[in-house]
Amino acid sequence: TGVGKTITASLILTAAHYAQREVNYFKPIQTGDESDCALIRELTGINNNYIKNPIYSLKLAASPYQATLHEQRSINPSTLLK
Repeated sequence: TGVGKTITASLILTAAHYAQREVNYFKPIQTGDESDCALIRELTGINNNYIKNPIYSLKLAASPYQATLHEQRSINPSTLLK
């Protein structure tokens, strides 16, 4: 958390967009209160159709493993693979 993954993803998405490549942004597990999708939209200006909402949203800004322990939830790998 906080190391720049979302910023890096936005740079890659922007470069692909300018190269006229169709790309999608998808972070299957979101942790923390702030939405990466909202920040990606703001930084890239890319259409919402190419930004997919997460399957799981967890409030604790930590690894998905730590966040699920904190919230006493589980992540179903089969759901992620669909």
